[in-house]
Amino acid sequence: MLLAAILLLAAFMIITPDLAKQSLTHDEGWTMWAIRESLPTTTVVRVADDVHPPLYFLLADVWAMLTGESAFTIRLLSALFALIGLAATYTIGRQLFDRWAGLFALTILMTASFFVYYAREARMYSLLLALGALTTATYLDWLHRPTRTNNIRYALAMALLMYTHYVGVFIIATHLLHLLLTQPYRLRKPLPYIAALTMYVPWLPVIIHQIRIHPDGSLAPPLSTDVNTLAALLLVMTSARWGLLLLPFVIGRGLLRLHDYRREMALIVLWLVVTPAGLLLANLVFPIYQQRYTIAILPAGALFVGYGLRHISPRYIDLRGRVLPLGAIVAVVLTAWIANTQLRMFYYFWFDKPPWQPVITQMIDTRHPTEPTITNFADSSVVAYYNRQFDIQQGITIDLAWRSWTPDEIRDLMRVFDATPLVWTVMRWDAPETWDTLAHLNATHTVGYRDSVQNILFYRFDQIGDDVSPLQFRFGDVLALDTGIGHQLFARLGESFCFHVPMIAQADVDDAYDAVVYLTQGYHTVRAAWRGAIGTHTQGDAFTLSPCIDIAPDSPRGPYHIRLAIERRGTAERLPLLEGPPHESRFWGYAFIMGVVSVDE
Repeated sequence: MLLAAILLLAAFMIITPDLAKQSLTHDEGWTMWAIRESLPTTTVVRVADDVHPPLYFLLADVWAMLTGESAFTIRLLSALFALIGLAATYTIGRQLFDRWAGLFALTILMTASFFVYYAREARMYSLLLALGALTTATYLDWLHRPTRTNNIRYALAMALLMYTHYVGVFIIATHLLHLLLTQPYRLRKPLPYIAALTMYVPWLPVIIHQIRIHPDGSLAPPLSTDVNTLAALLLVMTSARWGLLLLPFVIGRGLLRLHDYRREMALIVLWLVVTPAGLLLANLVFPIYQQRYTIAILPAGALFVGYGLRHISPRYIDLRGRVLPLGAIVAVVLTAWIANTQLRMFYYFWFDKPPWQPVITQMIDTRHPTEPTITNFADSSVVAYYNRQFDIQQGITIDLAWRSWTPDEIRDLMRVFDATPLVWTVMRWDAPETWDTLAHLNATHTVGYRDSVQNILFYRFDQIGDDVSPLQFRFGDVLALDTGIGHQLFARLGESFCFHVPMIAQADVDDAYDAVVYLTQGYHTVRAAWRGAIGTHTQGDAFTLSPCIDIAPDSPRGPYHIRLAIERRGTAERLPLLEGPPHESRFWGYAFIMGVVSVDE
């Protein structure tokens, strides 16, 4: 127990340094909004419109009431959940094998880069790992001693697991399959499973609601079920050192002892396989797979390696009259080697989080409160969290986020600033009103300050003087757009709409790129589209893209936006849209919104 406690303390020291140093991610910003100044009932209502169950957010809400709503405190909660998962993994190792296997597994898990990253994030994934391990530990207790207490503990653990993340059902499926293979007669008394399902019934109507409002599954970009996805999962699970993790089985007796531990290893193998297999199979018909959803199988991988390390040959060496356990020394050295390698691989897999805090701080230090600012970010965004911390909207601010705006309304509103010396914008590049706003400002002003983080643009427009810096766009380092934004065009229903986009090749362009043009309404409702080849061009060539889009006669009238993207043919890869000169380019997403098309009869 003392060694386990020391390792848990070491894990805490690995996880917690500089918890607040890096800015929040997009999902963490949503967490901070979900628990912001809210009662648990309000938190549940907010979560019900998301794609996850509520347990983590309820616990984070209560935690925030006690410790405050800061990035440090909410991430600290995730770190504490991670420690619980480590302790549960050690317990399972003792239950299945012995104390040393548990200690080895604990060490492997606490240094895994996948584990360390999500132990430091204000999301539910460390809780998912912890409850996955705790549920398995209570399953083993119930398997060995099916008392009333163990029935209740196992049922409660399963219910909490499903209230944390929907992939918890795959952990329960792992237990059922193990039961079917090893003790099928236990299935005649499914009391804990019935009790867990009964506790989960109140949430079932909310699941139906979430599916209805999110028919495309996870809000994150979908990943396909293919060999590349499997390879990526293997790499992140093993910190790209899977050969090193298998080394204990090469030099030890783990493979020879498998017959003695066939039931125990059956559980570990099922634990490793069922969750990713279930997710990837479901992903074929419903896009739900994300690597982080598989985090609950990390303890199983650590236990598998811990078993191999425990069964390294227990030979002894006589060193000047002192007998030393050679096998134990080799196991400890190999464990330290694996742990050090996994920690060093952390920065190869997990990049620094977006620098929200320094970018926002610099903008606030540069801006005077009397200089007007136009914003359109949502309350649930990361920038909204930092707005509450640093008051980005202090002074004169016009917030466009409270409703939808037509291009004409934006144009009328922006005329107020025609004679204003300086105008700031803190806006989302993926919103049409952002492009409408910046198009008008750039017609009367020049860019005097530019910065961006993820999907938020921090721009200042100065009155045009001697130093003119207009908005200038290019797709990566391949194609530059020789045109501005904010064009006003017209089209008729039932006819073909043609227009021209002048471009310049920034490099030699082979015949592997397609231009994809969309006419959209609202946020991103596609009404018509066109795809055509860019063609072959040498560096410096100026050419014109001339798409013609057929507009269906039954399409709704009104203003459309023209969106242009460049894709590599045969793949979903799009070139990034950049704005500004090369030395200060800013990322603007993957679609260029050229202007507005008035579509009528």
